[in-house]
Amino acid sequence: MSIVIRTIALLSLASLIASCSQPPPGWQVEQRLGPEQFGMDPDQPIARSIIGATARPVLGLVGEELHTEQIGIPLEDGVAQFPIQIAPDDIRRANLSIQTFAAGLASSDNTIAKGLQDKVFWRRIEKGWSIQPDQDGYRVIIRDERGRGAEGLINARLFLTTPAPSELRSYGFAIPAQSELQFHFGSTPTAGAVPDPPLRYQADLTCDGRSGTALLGEGRVDSQPGTGWRSARVAVPQGGEKCELSLRVTDQEGQPSTRGLWAWPEVRTRSLQQGRQPNVLLICLDTLRADHMSGYGYPRQTTPAIDDRLMDEGTTFLDVFSTFPQTDVSHLSLFTGLYPDAQPVRGRLRPGSPVTTMAESLQAAGYQTDAITENALVSGLFGFWRGFDAFTEQSVVSEKLGPVSFARAEEYLKKNVDQQFFLFLHTYQTHDPYDSSPEYDAMFRNDNHWNNGGPAPYVPDPQQKHVDRYDRTIREADSLVEQILDTLDETGLSKNTLVILLSDHGESFGEHSLPGHGFAFHDEQLRIPLILRGPGIPEGVEVAGSASLTDVAPTLLELLQLPGLPQGQGRSLRDAIFGTPIAPNREVYFSWHQKGALGARNQSWKSIYSDEETRNYPLETDPFEWHTIKQPTLPPDRQAIIEAHRRESAKIREELTGKDRGNSMDDQAIPQRMEESLRALGYLN
Repeated sequence: MSIVIRTIALLSLASLIASCSQPPPGWQVEQRLGPEQFGMDPDQPIARSIIGATARPVLGLVGEELHTEQIGIPLEDGVAQFPIQIAPDDIRRANLSIQTFAAGLASSDNTIAKGLQDKVFWRRIEKGWSIQPDQDGYRVIIRDERGRGAEGLINARLFLTTPAPSELRSYGFAIPAQSELQFHFGSTPTAGAVPDPPLRYQADLTCDGRSGTALLGEGRVDSQPGTGWRSARVAVPQGGEKCELSLRVTDQEGQPSTRGLWAWPEVRTRSLQQGRQPNVLLICLDTLRADHMSGYGYPRQTTPAIDDRLMDEGTTFLDVFSTFPQTDVSHLSLFTGLYPDAQPVRGRLRPGSPVTTMAESLQAAGYQTDAITENALVSGLFGFWRGFDAFTEQSVVSEKLGPVSFARAEEYLKKNVDQQFFLFLHTYQTHDPYDSSPEYDAMFRNDNHWNNGGPAPYVPDPQQKHVDRYDRTIREADSLVEQILDTLDETGLSKNTLVILLSDHGESFGEHSLPGHGFAFHDEQLRIPLILRGPGIPEGVEVAGSASLTDVAPTLLELLQLPGLPQGQGRSLRDAIFGTPIAPNREVYFSWHQKGALGARNQSWKSIYSDEETRNYPLETDPFEWHTIKQPTLPPDRQAIIEAHRRESAKIREELTGKDRGNSMDDQAIPQRMEESLRALGYLN
């Protein structure tokens, strides 16, 4: 791949697209009919509901109230149970959260179970429990996932969800002629293994005094409630200046039901060909080191498809760094443009936070915004679903990570050829425990990779087998990316889709410190790929110069001619894409798990500061960080740079925290599938 510097007039991406091709008209979201349009309090946090694996914002207040709390329930032979008094109609609304303690913590007065209930996270149980009738009422029966023989204690909280409105009527709103309405509806899984009867969803539209139209005919029947969202697109040829929408949910006998949920209806209009903005596909390969990609110079052919079809056909940034070598914190930098010290809560977005995300900006611009993730630390409950119309979380335990998520993405692309979309696709395919599919098992074995100790920076002998496994997962991830690119070609979407491939952080194999990520500042944990390909993006260009994960959102938004993030600290790299070099003294910043940790780097120096140590690395003569310059303090100019960034971040964090409307996430229970994924990825013991 050649190193090319091109001088291109700084045209808008839309102008470049128009000059290169004429994309077909696509549907854009003109308006989302949220709670305010239906007379609900606009200051309430957005209510979301998870049906199947997908969360959507819904109409109505999705809340719950505590019904019963039980402390210190004996877990014997894998089963715990306790009696409850509950109305039969309320059983369908029940949800269960538990804490599980080892048998050694048992005590006659449950002192330990009581003392730990506010110190140990609660798990929302999605399977393995039921509510059964007994002679005195009902009994909750919990079957431990470890099976028979499991012993210990369980704390339990039974909640009842708030009933959903059975009927909704909107205020008046305008619908352009030749538009359409998009509906998503469904119900959450019935609690306690109680079967749920089918539900009927009806929608009527009245415009400008004309007689009403039954948009869904006699209603759409969901014969398998709780298994997934149902969708319907309805043409509205005539439209109107003042339209009112009525939504109803009934059972099969026509009686009102409070079990059904409506996601926010969407008014969609056709965009014009000329100047239509591209779709955006953002792919994050979690834990992928740039220096383990063949296109970035790695000796093994780990990424042939990415090399040929993204790097050669797009623009590659050579020196991009994560803000923190951990998934949640770095992803929040990606979506908000904020460095870790400026995030009001590291790696989290509270429901009342004033922070604006990249997804919210694209949503406001008419994009359909969807995410396919593999939960764990990229979880909606941590705030990452902000700005997404649909946020799908795969479990890394119940389904093969990588292939299943990419198959979902391929299906999504085929179904949304005529939509203007932003799709965020995230996978742990290259994350510990480095499991690849059987067809990749023979790769990177008995080659000459480890001759003379392998490529720099050198990996200790005991870790080399783990590197081999890691490289195999990268090769499989490359194949998955190739399949996505094939789908874009087959559907014709390549002509009008901007593809961005990146990672959130790297991975250590003992080159400088403990294996893994999160606890050190060396490049193997921080240097990541960033590649853009699409209409208007120069081909075969490599851009040197320090860049940060915080730069991605401002770059994308400027390319699309959209307003920047109001709170972001990153810089747009648009000029660098089109030939303006990144200044060699441009500083980017990073943190890691150590008290007071903060680092800064440019093309010449990498400076490290924490409460425990200070270090300086002359990168031009020591690119692998082998020769640490340890000093009691950093040189004054480097210390001043770090202190200035710390002050700037503290000011931003203080301002954002002061505008927070509250609504803490601290008391939320972790869903069972999320807890299983965190454990499988090594984040929980």
